[in-house]
Amino acid sequence: MSYKPGILSNGDALKQLLARSRYLFYKRPVNWSKSQVERAALLFERYPDVKRRLV
Repeated sequence: MSYKPGILSNGDALKQLLARSRYLFYKRPVNWSKSQVERAALLFERYPDVKRRLV
């Protein structure tokens, strides 16, 4: 049996979402690309504490 990670609506696996989301914190939200906005929405939906820390 092989491992198959769950894929999110943007095509990322959860591990990819976490790895790629770290770049969100280097930019202001107004400077995020469309894919970064989508990634942030998925991240904040799964981890609401992260959003509270960002604000």
